[in-house]
Amino acid sequence: MSRSCFSILPNFRKAGYTPVLVVNPPNLPFTDPSLLIEPIDVLTIASFLQSLGAAVVVRDMDREQLAIEAFSRVLSEVQPRLVVIPFDYHIPLYSAAAARGVHGMLRQSCAAGVPVILGGRPASAYPRYFLSAHPSALIIAGEMEPALADI
Repeated sequence: MSRSCFSILPNFRKAGYTPVLVVNPPNLPFTDPSLLIEPIDVLTIASFLQSLGAAVVVRDMDREQLAIEAFSRVLSEVQPRLVVIPFDYHIPLYSAAAARGVHGMLRQSCAAGVPVILGGRPASAYPRYFLSAHPSALIIAGEMEPALADI
């Protein structure tokens, strides 16, 4: 991809019905269904984006037990204007395997030409690792809401 995804991204508040996809990436291995709870960090960010006027679609890849390889299918189905991944943002479920999975999701988003905003502890601590998968991804260190409000 020769130009930054963000250089061609219209303001998501004017997205109309083209959704912003907010994704809960899968834990690897998947979380036992008897232990699953709502992905509160993902729902918080999705609600915040809706309050800004964005059309939002939420996908919980852990609950749906979608493998990382299935993310390109999700992108095709939803056709988002933007992907937001609050990875290990409020609830610490980080594992090295999950980080590799998010890296794979970023690669697939980049290949599809879809911009990504990634937040959370692993992204803040290892931005170069995640940017190697999607060089124009936006990494938010710290609280995501103020940064999202400024986009």
